[in-house]
Amino acid sequence: MTTLNRPTRRYPTPDARPALNQASDVPAPPDTAPPALLEAPQDILAAPPAPEEPLSTPFDRATGTPDAPLPLCLTLIAQGALSELEYRDVATGYQRGASELAALARLGRQPHHWAALAQALHVPLRHTRQEVGVLAAHLMRRAEALQRQQLVWRELGGGTRAGVTLLTYDPAALPRQHPLDSGTRVLDVHLTTPLLWRELFTLSYPPLTPLSLPEARALVGLFPLGDPPSVTPEADAEALSVSLGRPFVDPLRDPPDPQMLRLLSTAVMRDLVVLPHHLHHGRVQLLMRDPSQTELLDRVSRLLQAPVDGLVSTEHLIHQALLRAELHLTIETNDRLFDQWSEP
Repeated sequence: MTTLNRPTRRYPTPDARPALNQASDVPAPPDTAPPALLEAPQDILAAPPAPEEPLSTPFDRATGTPDAPLPLCLTLIAQGALSELEYRDVATGYQRGASELAALARLGRQPHHWAALAQALHVPLRHTRQEVGVLAAHLMRRAEALQRQQLVWRELGGGTRAGVTLLTYDPAALPRQHPLDSGTRVLDVHLTTPLLWRELFTLSYPPLTPLSLPEARALVGLFPLGDPPSVTPEADAEALSVSLGRPFVDPLRDPPDPQMLRLLSTAVMRDLVVLPHHLHHGRVQLLMRDPSQTELLDRVSRLLQAPVDGLVSTEHLIHQALLRAELHLTIETNDRLFDQWSEP
């Protein structure tokens, strides 16, 4: 199994935060879990074990061994907050290139999982827009926020007691309490969900200047700006859509208009990796890997003899949508032939 080259993630140590196993309401870990990992989660992200000593987790027998430990998953398992099926999904996402945080966030249960992490780490969780209120975004640059994975929540005090409280979605960013680039002192860091953090980021830094692709990857992939990208192909496409300001479309969840599939032959769509999706104000909305490819847009426009706008998708999703369309066409054709054959 290929080992992914990712930076080591350090989580709060007992000196910075109470150890996770000190919480009286945390249930005992499963018998199959490695005691050392669950008793010392701050050390889980050390170098991966040697091949002759593969990582053992509570769900190894069901999922296989991931390339590197998944410390947040182990913490949630110890809390009884992560099911075996959810662990399987996170491990699969991690193997496909996502960060553990991104794979965990995509389970769709962020309030539940981040509440459990906040309880384990003994930190406050801010999980509603009303609870947060207005942020002091002017104290931190956009790139600095993405690099630190933190937003300035509140500016407090004055004089020698002046400082700020920050919000982060990443437990590894909780100990990052060094001063901001402006020199402002950090008093505390609270936890929030990735979904709310991204919403607050968008409100704090309106896209007057589009995000660069590295910035968009960090925002979508939930990793610090400057680290090697940890994204799946779908997340990379979503990051491209954020950077270009063009929508990302999953044609398996949002199928194309059947009439659009008749505009080009399947062979042409497969060869060009494009998929006409729908009409909008008389313009064909075309799924493609990179809408900035103007030559490809012009070529498809000539083939269709109609204006075209590019939308972002992935090669895999486009090919899967074409296969599904071919299958439906085959079924419809067979049904029609059977009806004709069965007529008296």
